[in-house]
Amino acid sequence: MGINAIEKALWQASNKPADAKRLREDAHAYLKEFRIDEEERWLLAAWDVRGLIDRGVHPMIIMMAFAAVNGPFAAAGYQDRVHETESFFPGRFAGKVAVVTGAAQGIGLEVARRLGQEGASVVIADVAQGPTSQAIEFLQRMGIAAVGATGDLSTAAGAEAAMACAHDAFGGLDILVNNVGGAIWMKPFWYFSEDEIRAEVDRTLWPTLWCCRAVIEHFRARGGGVIVNIGSNAASDGVYRIPYSACKGAVVSLTRSLAVELASLNIRVNCVSPGGTNALARKTPRGKSEADEQETQWMNQFVKLVGKEELLSKYATAREQASVIAFLASSEASHITGEVLETGRRGLRISEELGFVP
Repeated sequence: MGINAIEKALWQASNKPADAKRLREDAHAYLKEFRIDEEERWLLAAWDVRGLIDRGVHPMIIMMAFAAVNGPFAAAGYQDRVHETESFFPGRFAGKVAVVTGAAQGIGLEVARRLGQEGASVVIADVAQGPTSQAIEFLQRMGIAAVGATGDLSTAAGAEAAMACAHDAFGGLDILVNNVGGAIWMKPFWYFSEDEIRAEVDRTLWPTLWCCRAVIEHFRARGGGVIVNIGSNAASDGVYRIPYSACKGAVVSLTRSLAVELASLNIRVNCVSPGGTNALARKTPRGKSEADEQETQWMNQFVKLVGKEELLSKYATAREQASVIAFLASSEASHITGEVLETGRRGLRISEELGFVP
């Protein structure tokens, strides 16, 4: 079976649960015949398909690895990543120190990698000790100066400790990427309990608010700095996750208002608002327990509602999101502040509505 045929089968299976389960089982069986070393596992975790190709790993093995780890839907887009080009700017962040929150996995880890490969020293601020240690090891293997700050960023003390870690380890701080956050539950608003709403706010709003506050004096000591907040296209019209949407709406407002207050201090504040982003299965679950039958039904409804909401049909990769975030953190964006850049713009897909391209 050729690679193109497998890719087609993976796409088809993404909409057929029974086929998806079979393909995942086949992928695990397939991988048992091959040895993926530790470095290759890290490349896989970072969605670095090009790195795996450069190491001589066959594309079919890579694709089956994606299927085994995260199901056929994630694997289906592998070919785009194989051919994806990435323009690095060596030295763009030389001498800079960055704190990236929620960077033990997903977009945050990709941002940390990008900034580090372009010269920055990086602090990974995350609540999960194990994944943070693994991420630090991954970055250090790539020659990146990286340390971890493990703690609860939903508290002022946790945020202050993360910023202090950057100062203690690298002598200062220049860039803050507020990436931590994410919806925990997907369901109609009236089914959220008080505790669930508070948990959503603790996860998605407080860390950004506290970290923005904690970093200001560090930036003033350096004569300026850059904050890049991560919002969401759910900040407006985000169904089945109203508490999360409200938090991301607050992040957008925070970005625009704080940019005004901090401009005279030479501190820029911008926001990137992603939509759907392909990433591997989370190392740490967002929820406290397994979803019951009702919650699974709500999740399926949510997927159906948002599946066709973006103008661009293919989900972005974490690498694509990181490239935009890195731009806003760089000197190339030195005259940009108070802006919200959408990387998951909603809109009508004309060709899908009409059934053809006009």
